[in-house]
Amino acid sequence: MKGNITKMSFRELLALKDCLDMLNGKYVNEMRAFPTCYDKVTLEESMRFLNYKKTTNMNNSIATINSIENLKPVGVNYSTGLNIYQSFQAQSGFNYQVGVREMQGLLIVEGIVEGTACLFLSGIQVREKETGKEICNISVERNTRYSRQLVVELVHQHLCNAIVDSVAKEGGIVQRNEVETQVAKMLDNCYFAESRLAALGWAKRVGIIQ
Repeated sequence: MKGNITKMSFRELLALKDCLDMLNGKYVNEMRAFPTCYDKVTLEESMRFLNYKKTTNMNNSIATINSIENLKPVGVNYSTGLNIYQSFQAQSGFNYQVGVREMQGLLIVEGIVEGTACLFLSGIQVREKETGKEICNISVERNTRYSRQLVVELVHQHLCNAIVDSVAKEGGIVQRNEVETQVAKMLDNCYFAESRLAALGWAKRVGIIQ
């Protein structure tokens, strides 16, 4: 055991201390079973913990989200472009956040874990906005670095699979390539349209383009 601990980074030791403190009852008002070490946290765990925090000092929750119409984001994560609906700063220094993007009547819920100069993806859910019904629940490997492109690829793959499989089970026929093309366009617009507009606006202001 001692040999394993000596190989841990300082941040990992802090995370371990958090877990031990919780097990020892130090955090009376927090969910003691919640692990603060980022590489053990799934989106569901983050949402469950943040929903628990809501009972003490948080106003918004999307842990059991059916609609975001009556909720207000607590901020924006500019690294990801996400509207953040829940956020918790752990003792280890990691900031656990749950953010949402809207896309053509769908909610793409992303769990992220942000540290110093690092950003990790903990999971993704795709839900129907009107009903809150889950369409996709996407797990990721631990220590998965966050990027918008990665999220787009994962959502594209799982959403297309869900559509094609659902049509087949209902006895229908759909061309997968058509589904993939349309979903890809929607995701590209959702994740990158604002960035393209910002780049064009800047290029015009400085005279690069007319």
